[in-house]
Amino acid sequence: MVWIAGITTTTVTSNIVFSSVPQTFTHLQARIFGRGTFNNGGSGLSVICSFTGYTPIYRHRLAGNGTDAISQSYASSFGSVGSVPDVSANALIFGANIFDFLDYTSTTKNKTLRYIGGFDRNGGGEVVLGSSLASGGAITSLDFTTDGNWAADCRIDLYGITSSEVTGA
Repeated sequence: MVWIAGITTTTVTSNIVFSSVPQTFTHLQARIFGRGTFNNGGSGLSVICSFTGYTPIYRHRLAGNGTDAISQSYASSFGSVGSVPDVSANALIFGANIFDFLDYTSTTKNKTLRYIGGFDRNGGGEVVLGSSLASGGAITSLDFTTDGNWAADCRIDLYGITSSEVTGA
């Protein structure tokens, strides 16, 4: 795994974008540490990732909040995937999410995104896991948004995963 880039929000921002994603790896992984500015009544906010040149095919999502378990599946939808706390959470509470983009450079294979994440609110919160499938060309940019905006001090790091031996790391 090789670190490609990291972006930290210093102020409130609507989206976090990685443009010109290198095409030299087998897979990508994004690690997200964040929270949103929208008040969703204490519920989690969606972490949405869109990328260039895709057509959504299908999405599965499992979520739990300590009380309820939710299973969702959508045809022709990519939409919400991860989860971060809303603005009503203590200012020190952030969510963590990991997104894996498989075979992101292929122009002939469908794109598979798998994810896991969530946050804790002192006994409350949410945990999510799932996958999405899309067709299209190689992924060359990634755009991460959430309900409302990203709060200050959020961070997303992008890593490349290769099947080749990495030396000098």
